Amino acid sequence: MKRDNIIKLFETNNLVDYQLENEKDLVKVFGVDTKQIEGYSTLSDRDKIIFNDFIVSFYNMHGIDAKLCITPESIYFVEEFESAIKDPEEFKSIITDSEEDFYTLPYEYKVTALDKNEQPIKILYHTKIDEHDGCEVVSTEVKHYLRFTYIYKYEENTKREWLHIMNGREWY
Repeated sequence: MKRDNIIKLFETNNLVDYQLENEKDLVKVFGVDTKQIEGYSTLSDRDKIIFNDFIVSFYNMHGIDAKLCITPESIYFVEEFESAIKDPEEFKSIITDSEEDFYTLPYEYKVTALDKNEQPIKILYHTKIDEHDGCEVVSTEVKHYLRFTYIYKYEENTKREWLHIMNGREWY
């Protein structure tokens, strides 16, 4: 779609400041229906509200030309799992000889999409360093959050990015 067409759609829908008011405006102006985004149907009602607030804020923070470059790909509630091993002896801290002081190395990292009952749907990303198999795992961390993935296409440049949504107005 071209810039002039988008401007006309904003104006036709009384959005004279070129800002979306809700997710219904996203359909009217850009043809993006949040309900059709991959993973949306697996979200809890609470997460759907957060995502709908987020997607409007996300589009509104961009200018018209940038908005035209965005294609939503997926939205999932995810579990992120990270583990680390104790670093081999040769990398032991030179600051102290204490057995409690050591460096860690990454071992495994996995992002799993969960349904509204927090049951696994599919693995979105997984990596494990096989050379570290059998080493002592000394730390694990588990996080839960909404993960939005989108395509940003400008001229010949295309990039796929994802965002960690904290709430409808904050993300990184």
